[in-house]
Amino acid sequence: MKLTSTRNARNRGYTLMEVVASAAVLAVGMAGAVSLSASLMVQQEMSWRVAVARNYQENIARLWQLGLTPGEVMSLIPSASGNPKLSEVVGASPTLIATGQVNVSSLGVMDEAVCNFTVNTANVTGAGAGGTNQVTIYRPTLK
Repeated sequence: MKLTSTRNARNRGYTLMEVVASAAVLAVGMAGAVSLSASLMVQQEMSWRVAVARNYQENIARLWQLGLTPGEVMSLIPSASGNPKLSEVVGASPTLIATGQVNVSSLGVMDEAVCNFTVNTANVTGAGAGGTNQVTIYRPTLK
């Protein structure tokens, strides 16, 4: 025959303090997960915008390196007004300026151009106004 006391039967559950403490720990963990998720979404959006902008800028540079003039390059590159995804990314119209010829060490005299591009981050919550990226481009002197 097994004897049990009424005291042991009463102490089987959790106290109110234990329940409140575990709920607080769970709430802090959930808040951290939500905060992390929101910041990851902003980072993903910014990465996408920068990747599109850099690709656009690289296409401008490659066309110039093929021998086109800055005016020809800019007429070939799609405008942001005709492309909804590109208009999300373009903060200001890209510029391509041929700056002349330079003597690059161990390569000789080369043509040089500068391409400026601004990434639009104004529509991304928690981001700044945007960043300008400048690329200096070289090509062999064309005759």
